[in-house]
Amino acid sequence: MATSTNKTAAFGVKLIHKCHNVTVNGDRYRAMITNFFIPELDNHDVQELWFQQDGATCYTARATIDLLKDTFGDRLISRFGPVNWPPRSCD
Repeated sequence: MATSTNKTAAFGVKLIHKCHNVTVNGDRYRAMITNFFIPELDNHDVQELWFQQDGATCYTARATIDLLKDTFGDRLISRFGPVNWPPRSCD
């Protein structure tokens, strides 16, 4: 985590989908965000956090985007988010 003086932080988060050959769908992805990622954020003194994800279908389901918009507001970089994920991004 890199923190600046105004309490803005950058987190590198990668959710690994390897356990037990489970397919990640929108419901499971939202559960990971709700049950693991957001509580972890509460353990850090972060005032502004940008959340970035690619355009995978489970990430861009309407319910997922709504959850992320409620959590991060305009600081969401995603397909169908306030800041659009760049097409053909190498990342």
